[in-house]
Amino acid sequence: MISRFAENSDNAIDAHICTPETFENLMLELGDEVSDWCNLHFFSGKLGQALICPLGHKRPIALLGCGSSDDRKSGRFFLAAAAKKLPSGCYKIIGDIPLANPKLEVLGWLMSQYEFKKYKRNSESGIAELVKP
Repeated sequence: MISRFAENSDNAIDAHICTPETFENLMLELGDEVSDWCNLHFFSGKLGQALICPLGHKRPIALLGCGSSDDRKSGRFFLAAAAKKLPSGCYKIIGDIPLANPKLEVLGWLMSQYEFKKYKRNSESGIAELVKP
């Protein structure tokens, strides 16, 4: 399997990236329905969190947590940690990536799509594909 960007599609799920520091502003932007869903599922933008928010008659959105600045002092590919927890589908990042190196984070998401499947049986797991930001 080759890691690549997905084709832009009207069916792509909007993905909002946040940290604990940007979480409250994002909730003000997205509204009470999303905020209530996040509270119900204990989503706060922590490192590696991922949440799909159904929006009634609208298409769902995805929220990805990339942790606090202290969480990100060592390591990389914080966005990929959350993206691996998404159900298979096509996702489009909405807004800015609130991290020091957005291009590296996008690369991490692409690399997280790879799975070595040569010896696996029944490897029907899907991937969370990313539309080029």
